[in-house]
Amino acid sequence: METMKERLDLLMELMETGEEFEIKESSNRYFFNGKVFAFFIKDKGSNHRSLVPFDLTGTIIRKPWYPKLDEWVYMASLENKCELFRKFFWSEIRFDKIMWSRGLIFKTEEEAVEMSETLIDKAKERLTNDEV
Repeated sequence: METMKERLDLLMELMETGEEFEIKESSNRYFFNGKVFAFFIKDKGSNHRSLVPFDLTGTIIRKPWYPKLDEWVYMASLENKCELFRKFFWSEIRFDKIMWSRGLIFKTEEEAVEMSETLIDKAKERLTNDEV
């Protein structure tokens, strides 16, 4: 069970990133609008925002990150020996979605490089095992 400090740290991080999140015990999606926490209310099929307080005792669930249109993204890449990533604007084109589905798109350069290094290590391991 998380402490109040851990909960507040998570809420502060959500405030900085502007990420949407859910509270397990609620059917709403929450966000921080720059001033206060608020949530989306589904009303007859439409989303509208209501700036009201919410119960801090519920279980906070982070929504998985998904790139927004025209957001810079980083892709793990083994195309170039000097760079282990490619940086480009997310365009929602077929290529973007395929790379996303393969787990190669990341929010940060560090995450993309880490994935590239993991792929290199797995390839080396496989080559070593094949030689035995």
